Amino acid sequence: MAVFTAILVDDEQPSLDALMAKLGFVASDIEILGRYCVAQEALLAVERLQPDLIFLDIEMPGMDGFTFQERVRAYGAEIIFTTAYQQYAIPALRAYAFDFLLKPVDEDELAGALGRFRQKRREQRQQVSDQKQNQSPASLQKIAVPSARGMLFVPLADVVYLEAHKNYTIFHLTGKRQLVATRTLKEYELLLDTQGFFRIHHAAVINLQHLTEYIRGEGGSVILSDGSEVEVARRRKQEFLARLG
Repeated sequence: MAVFTAILVDDEQPSLDALMAKLGFVASDIEILGRYCVAQEALLAVERLQPDLIFLDIEMPGMDGFTFQERVRAYGAEIIFTTAYQQYAIPALRAYAFDFLLKPVDEDELAGALGRFRQKRREQRQQVSDQKQNQSPASLQKIAVPSARGMLFVPLADVVYLEAHKNYTIFHLTGKRQLVATRTLKEYELLLDTQGFFRIHHAAVINLQHLTEYIRGEGGSVILSDGSEVEVARRRKQEFLARLG
């Protein structure tokens, strides 16, 4: 039974086929949602499918892997670069890639990378689960935000919206205050999904208590209590309007 989801992005079909075959031996718990030779098509797939993991080539026509990673960073997927060029190893790590595999991909190295990925995701899910248990719906009046000195406990009523920025999350608070947390927006979305928050865009989760206006459009946009205008993704529009009743 699949526990995680992934997509494969590489402009060379033989490389996609070879990686897919090896994943069949070492990734029975990972559902492959799609294989893409065109980076732009893969970008649309990430927005639509929101996979947990992306296997990503670096040298591709039209858009290289580093640019692609920057475009999808806010979705919270882990990136494993797959390339034939050793010189990209250090740039990949500097780009906060989860891992780097040389082509042709060694099956043992692939299995090792997936093992580390599974462990990280389990730890993240456990952290969210523990925080939810420690703060029941009745008592969850504050959210813990990691800081340089430890933890800041922020009242949920003070959170206007959360914004994804690379591997971080920016908390936009009342009074135009901001906090930067070293967790992804996806983690906070899971924590706050029953607390009156809604993800209206891949890079934004809003507090519905701070919603003051909805402006119609293809997806539309919202005006929040601090005056911010935040876009609503087209694919989220119907669910968002239904949530508003």
